[in-house]
Amino acid sequence: MRDRKGFTGIQVKKKPDGSDQALCSNSSERLIMNNQILTEIEVNRKIYLFQNPVERYMAEKTIANSQAVAKAKNELCKFTMQVVS
Repeated sequence: MRDRKGFTGIQVKKKPDGSDQALCSNSSERLIMNNQILTEIEVNRKIYLFQNPVERYMAEKTIANSQAVAKAKNELCKFTMQVVS
């Protein structure tokens, strides 16, 4: 890194400190938090995948679209029951 006069500055890498990390006392709590985050992401993805058939059904009420809504609803319910139990 050079400034206007051509001097090269020294770049010091800062050591990571505990304040940058999640407030967890051990690795098992971090693992639980990561699992909860991944589960939340998966739930949001399933909801998004459920919205598409519903929007198609609202635009055009056909049997095929109705079946797609039922299938997406079933998958969302199945995933939710797996997470809860």
